[in-house]
Amino acid sequence: MARTGTGAGPVNLFCYNPANTTLTALTSYTQTLASGNVNIVNITPDNKLWVVVTYYNTTPVQGEMLLVDPANNNAVTSITNGIVTGTNYAFGFNSGNYAYFVQNGATRPLQRYDRTNGTTTTVIPTSNGFTAMANFFAATDGKAYFSATTAASGAELYSLDLATNVTTLVSDINAGTFSSTPNGFTQVGNTLYFSAKTETEGRELYALTITNPVAIQLEQFTAHNSGRINVISWINRKEDAGDVMELQAATDGKTFHTIATFTASGKANTGYTYDDVHPFIGLNYYRLALKSVDGNMQYSDIAKAIVKDSPASVDVYPNPAGNNINLVLPKAAKVRVSGINGIATLQVKANSGRNTIDISTLPAGLYLLQVNDGEQLYSQRFIKQ
Repeated sequence: MARTGTGAGPVNLFCYNPANTTLTALTSYTQTLASGNVNIVNITPDNKLWVVVTYYNTTPVQGEMLLVDPANNNAVTSITNGIVTGTNYAFGFNSGNYAYFVQNGATRPLQRYDRTNGTTTTVIPTSNGFTAMANFFAATDGKAYFSATTAASGAELYSLDLATNVTTLVSDINAGTFSSTPNGFTQVGNTLYFSAKTETEGRELYALTITNPVAIQLEQFTAHNSGRINVISWINRKEDAGDVMELQAATDGKTFHTIATFTASGKANTGYTYDDVHPFIGLNYYRLALKSVDGNMQYSDIAKAIVKDSPASVDVYPNPAGNNINLVLPKAAKVRVSGINGIATLQVKANSGRNTIDISTLPAGLYLLQVNDGEQLYSQRFIKQ
């Protein structure tokens, strides 16, 4: 999703559909300006795309931050309220309902966009003494670690408290006005690794011990099959009251949907169990989205469970589905499609054999299909893309 070149012309976002190999320009976003770059830089926890548009061949440079929603016909929202002259943007990181980004140019503030109400606020203003904000960030334990430049210390490692917006110099690695320019942040467990340089050692690998990103500390997370039911269990060695655990399921290990939500009581060594009574036929993937009360979030490891096909199952395909879903029935039956909230969204009568059901009006998401032939009740989940 990019366009580069010289001369004036339209700068578009495009959507490629591998299912039918079509390339479509998003008509909701077209800018006829000097050539530039269109880059997807990150994905939000709710599967929206962060896109940075930069027009390098203008004087001065121009830039814009966009949010694209694939689940809403690729609707495009400009979170910078259009193109800003004299600046270009660099994405920072996601944290809870917020996304942080740097506005480079004459001013270099760190800004925060709230996806719940669509507002943008300045977190680190230009008046704090930073002469440059780098594009390297790591968000964890309620803090963000980043490289920033001051006249006194050069480019060094700083932290930002996401609750209070207070910045702290973590370490002046290259002492004095020399810059260590930390970058390449990678977190493994409670250790943050990054690259930095000094005048005597050159560029080396450094490690910083940090606290756990969220208060919830998982002891174990498992899933196993028991007939037509998958049983998912986990134990929290530590949790704070009010922390939230979203149990999510997927068929491909990538596109997860929440099937249950739990609120922590705050007691140590608390065990949880959930019976997935409507699993997918075949391999099921499960994970936890762990959300702390201060807005931080992390995902657990993935657990797997296999449900073997049986004569009592309903043959539903394709899954995930597009505008239609097919099911093969041994006899005529009533078919009910409902969301995970249990509310019916579609009810039809189906014949024995192969049936094609139009689901084009259903929003994308996770659904439960139930078949009642008067003698037995069959059910199976499917995903509408």
